Amino acid sequence: MESPIGSNWKFYHVAVVVRDMDKVKRKYGAILGASIFRPETMLDSSTFSVYEVYGKPAKNVHKSRFNHTDIGVDKLDIEFISPVAGDPIYKDFLNKNGEGIHHIAFMVDDLNAETAKLVARGIPVITTVKRPTGRGFAYFDFGDCLIELVGPVKV
Repeated sequence: MESPIGSNWKFYHVAVVVRDMDKVKRKYGAILGASIFRPETMLDSSTFSVYEVYGKPAKNVHKSRFNHTDIGVDKLDIEFISPVAGDPIYKDFLNKNGEGIHHIAFMVDDLNAETAKLVARGIPVITTVKRPTGRGFAYFDFGDCLIELVGPVKV
């Protein structure tokens, strides 16, 4: 018997989309200490083997700044995202909602299998990303919240 959806997901992070990453780093760094931030990364859709939005290849290159934090005793991971170029879904979110929580992320053992389970239940896939390394992530629209699944892409 197949396990229920989500029963093997491991909490990864909560993501907050912001307009100005440098302002966020100054603000939270001053309050909580600069050491809460890990090294910043840049998402560049041109480096992925697959980058689809609503099931279609993205029309242009998307770039966004990412910075993770480790807050509290349990080292809660908060991911700050700031769009830089193109029309990433983060820019759409900012235009529609302003700054705020964008998604909750979970690690999974098999991204393709978990994606298939959600799609079979009628949960829309917003973005699908596959890296040349064999890892990937996908965003799913649960209506009131986006869920990101991150993990290996098994064939």
